[in-house]
Amino acid sequence: MDALTTIEFPVSELTCGDCRSKMEHMRDRLYTSFHITQINMDGEETLELLTVTLDVHKISWHKQELGRYSAATVVTIPCPCCENVRDMKYNLEAPLVLLTDIGKCRTCNGKLQLEDERIDYRDNGSGGWEVNVQANLVCPNCATTEFRHTYIPVQHWAEFCKSDNQCISLSEESRRNNKVSILFLAADPTDASRLRLGEEFREIQEKLKQAKPPNRFQLELPRLSVRPEDISQALLDVQPHIVHFSGHGASTGALCFENQGGQTHLIQPDTLAALFEQFAHQVNCVLLNACYSQTQAKAIAEHIDYVIGMNQVIGDKAAIAFTIGFYQALGAGRTIEDAYKLGCVQISLQGIPEHLTPVLIKKGQ
Repeated sequence: MDALTTIEFPVSELTCGDCRSKMEHMRDRLYTSFHITQINMDGEETLELLTVTLDVHKISWHKQELGRYSAATVVTIPCPCCENVRDMKYNLEAPLVLLTDIGKCRTCNGKLQLEDERIDYRDNGSGGWEVNVQANLVCPNCATTEFRHTYIPVQHWAEFCKSDNQCISLSEESRRNNKVSILFLAADPTDASRLRLGEEFREIQEKLKQAKPPNRFQLELPRLSVRPEDISQALLDVQPHIVHFSGHGASTGALCFENQGGQTHLIQPDTLAALFEQFAHQVNCVLLNACYSQTQAKAIAEHIDYVIGMNQVIGDKAAIAFTIGFYQALGAGRTIEDAYKLGCVQISLQGIPEHLTPVLIKKGQ
């Protein structure tokens, strides 16, 4: 999870106000008014730069105006000579959140107006964090009041801050789309052995029905008999956070999709990796439930945070067992890494000697 940001104080500011001593050799004496993750001081004899690393969702954010929140940061440094303390203050600002599409009144279908909102930045319990938006709305036509909330799943604070403004919709359709979206892609060419793809999808459905909290996941309708052009279209249409592919893989590392006649069409690792590079801002995890897909996983992991592939042939029963364990854990709010481990354990629990076949590769690994 990357919800960290850094604050840097130059050495020119680290001088005692009373005795004018330089605040050097203070590595063990720094303290702060709120949680910090790490303090680095560059330079052993001469202090050059003080860097404080903050965990974003543990900071107390304060509302400045609609959509804008900031945090008053204080790092306190004691002087080694006169015991005077120096407070280094810094205001950390989050990007402005704009509610662009509030939606319509459920009673009269009139246009709603925003009365007030609250924004929280918090751990989502699944290996990332989220921007949680709560809004009090009123309909000027019928005086009905409504409370709505939604969230933006985010992996990296730096990516979130690239834009000065973050636009969020509270309409019913957009709120549905803000669930963790899962895209199931499957290919079963006619010139290859038959796979139990329907059973695998059904297991995913059953495990996500038991998710906590409920309705956190949006399992899209399965894309079956997938051709090359269907992959990019599905990614554009669904905008998924998790992509699950089930099918065949070749020993060369290629994945088997289907051509217009329903026969095998091989897609090489570098080609599929280039495709996922275009969706790296939205896709968080790719699961390749296919034989020999480790090569593909390594290529895709250059751009995607978590990718799971198979390092050899995997049988139907083992592939489905892994799926069961993976989505059981995901539905219970566990991280991607935990879900991967439980998937492997589930293979062993069913007495199948293939628990070492799935491999998790993290971005840049």
